Amino acid sequence: MEELEGVSKVWLARPLENVYCEASGPRNLNSRDTAPKYALQLDAPITPPTSQRDITTASFLRANGFLLGLAALKLLLHLPLLHRYGYHNDELYFLACGRHFSFGYVDHPPFVPWMARVATDLFGASLFGLRIIPALAGCSAVFLIGLLVRRIVHELTGDLHA
Repeated sequence: MEELEGVSKVWLARPLENVYCEASGPRNLNSRDTAPKYALQLDAPITPPTSQRDITTASFLRANGFLLGLAALKLLLHLPLLHRYGYHNDELYFLACGRHFSFGYVDHPPFVPWMARVATDLFGASLFGLRIIPALAGCSAVFLIGLLVRRIVHELTGDLHA
C-alpha cells in the first residue's frame, strides 16, 4: 500500500493481543472469549484533510470518470423514452396535488407533488419536464452509490485505487 504524506497506514484484521476495557479490565482476546479475535483498526484518517488535497475539476473527472460515465449512460438510456407514452394516472394525480400544496397527504409524501409543481413551473405542462427530474435523480443515485461502494471497498481492503 502506498504511503501518503501525513497519513499513516491502515491496518485491517490485525490480531488484538491485550486490550484494556474500562468496563471489565484487561482482557486477552486471543483466548476463547466472546469478543472477536480480529477487529478493524484505523490508525489515522484514510484521506488527508481537505486543505491538503488539490481538488480541481480535472482531478475530480480523473478520479470519478467511470462513475460519471455510468450515470450519463443511464440518462442517455432514459432520455429517448421520456415522452414515448402518455401520462400515467399517478402523474396526473401528482400534478393536481402540486396545484394545492400541503405538508401532508393521505397517500403520498409532500415532496412528490412539490417536484411536480417545480417541473410544471420550469418546463410547462410537458411529459419531458415531468419525467426529467426523476431521471436526473436516478443518475445522481447511480453516481453516489458508486462513490459509497468505492469507499467501502477502500476501507475493507486498504486499496487506495479501489
